[in-house]
Amino acid sequence: NAGAMHLERGDVAAAAAVFQRAADNDPDSSRARAGLGVVALRAGRQAEAIAHWRAAVSLDPRNFDALYNLASELIRANQPAEARPYADLFVRTAPPAFYGPDINQLRLWLSR
Repeated sequence: NAGAMHLERGDVAAAAAVFQRAADNDPDSSRARAGLGVVALRAGRQAEAIAHWRAAVSLDPRNFDALYNLASELIRANQPAEARPYADLFVRTAPPAFYGPDINQLRLWLSR
């Protein structure tokens, strides 16, 4: 939670330190890896962000924020074949009450 608070305040360096410490203390933390993905993307390191989100999703396929970020960033990276399974999983499993607009966005992309 501290990492997310730092991101909300725009302090990417502090967020990176918190998420890295969390990942070091618990290498199986999907949330820490997802946070590192956000930090990497904000720093302009798309490939690194994608790698962190892949790791986060492999650790917890129900980490819907990481799953959505991974699918969306793979789409932006012009990797539709890579994005499709993640987008499909998100559309099928994410709770509509929390992710309705995101589900609709990826559903539309999948229909193309």
